[in-house]
Amino acid sequence: VGIIVVVMAIAIFSATSGVSKGVKILSETNLVLALSLLLFVLLSMPTTYLIFAFSDNLGTYLSNFVSFSFKSYTYEPEHTKWFTGWTVLYWAWWCSWS
Repeated sequence: VGIIVVVMAIAIFSATSGVSKGVKILSETNLVLALSLLLFVLLSMPTTYLIFAFSDNLGTYLSNFVSFSFKSYTYEPEHTKWFTGWTVLYWAWWCSWS
């Protein structure tokens, strides 16, 4: 509840103070926090492993995107439990959050 109150207070302050002031400050703060997190991860983690893993995973994702998009396991009924367990409501909920 406390986090919600703080986030709502920041949003209200940002909206009421206008685009040139409140939203600008909020955007710049967000940018600084994101860059700080990026630098922290790159400097405190095994950077070479992260870069290689990112490029490998991105390549695997892009090369299998089309085949995985149309995979519905029609002829493999043992895999359909996941598809039937997730309703359209869950799909829409996850898509809206992503």
